[in-house]
Amino acid sequence: MPAKTAVHPRDHRPAWSLLLAGAAAACLALAGSVVRAEDAGTRPVLSAEPYRTLSVNIPLNSGDEAGHWIEWLVRAKAGTPILYSWSVSGVTEPEEFYSDLFGHGVEPGTGEDVSYQKFSGLFSNGAVTVPYDGLHGWYFKNDSAGAVVVHLRLSGDFEVVSAEELAAIQAADEP
Repeated sequence: MPAKTAVHPRDHRPAWSLLLAGAAAACLALAGSVVRAEDAGTRPVLSAEPYRTLSVNIPLNSGDEAGHWIEWLVRAKAGTPILYSWSVSGVTEPEEFYSDLFGHGVEPGTGEDVSYQKFSGLFSNGAVTVPYDGLHGWYFKNDSAGAVVVHLRLSGDFEVVSAEELAAIQAADEP
């Protein structure tokens, strides 16, 4: 399927470009608004929902120290597309770094967790359309001998989960 490209009205150069996979929803940023297309045949509609782009660097200790893993979560509504890209620096062997892109669901501790992508590797990028309201994010784990930094970039309609809320979620998930 060809790329969908948005063009700023005063400039004929592309402002943002995404490849659509099948009938996946696309999210295009235009002057602070969001345009969503359910498929290539529908007319995009402006959304009043907030759109944000975020870059964060997440340090993790070596695999034999406390702080060698983290859950990093956002809150999003069902049907919301989130574009992501992450890479890790400080490790050279892909099998020494593990990630899990997953969803917690609406109520933490209910067993509704869903994994979208699990693997060992040094980078990943793509888009996920969240299947249900709730918390979605990444579990990153460093098994290498040295400290690393995860470079995470996100775009979409979401709210970042605070450290306090994350601690409460993790406490509710413990047996």
